[in-house]
Amino acid sequence: MRGLRDRAVEFEGTHAGEIEAIEPHFRNSARNLLHYLSVRQQDIRSLQQDLHSIGCLRSAVLEAQVLATLNAVIGNLEALAGARPSAAPTPPVDFQTGPLLLRDHTRRLLGPMPRHRSVRVMVTMPSEAASNAGLIGGAAARRHGRDAHQLRARRRGRLATHGTPTCGRPRQVVGRKCRIQADLGGPKLRTGPIGPIGHFLRIKPGATRWAG
Repeated sequence: MRGLRDRAVEFEGTHAGEIEAIEPHFRNSARNLLHYLSVRQQDIRSLQQDLHSIGCLRSAVLEAQVLATLNAVIGNLEALAGARPSAAPTPPVDFQTGPLLLRDHTRRLLGPMPRHRSVRVMVTMPSEAASNAGLIGGAAARRHGRDAHQLRARRRGRLATHGTPTCGRPRQVVGRKCRIQADLGGPKLRTGPIGPIGHFLRIKPGATRWAG
């Protein structure tokens, strides 16, 4: 457990420059995210099973306050073993601020929690949506069910008064806010065409020789 915590702190240190460039309000959340990524890079399934058997860890609450959780688990294990408490690094978020920040950032990104369901729905739109407003308005209307009738009624009214059907922004037509997220493409490996060689090619590592 101590090694898991040490690696999380070291992983944060390797991204110190990126953390400094983040807007201060999101900086502690970014540090917590790095701790979470560091933990998830390790296979901790057997460790989780051992900890669950003695009631020391619930993985469901790990992501909101990673370092604080590791500190608490290590402290409990040290107390059970009668060992001297180790120096615990100060976590960027704790069991109170972590969930609050997670809820706040989720609301900022995906909007408020819907009244009648526990999940939010995100729809991937084609590139044509940039020039065809009807795609966005139609998707928003279908998503909200009963509002589709309102959308058709408004379109008919606009057609009668203006002569052209106009979709407009989803909030204007459907009466609801519709958040738009931009997906930034990451680096991609580009390869050229590969010609056939007429048979399968098997590649395997050879024996490693060490210089004596």
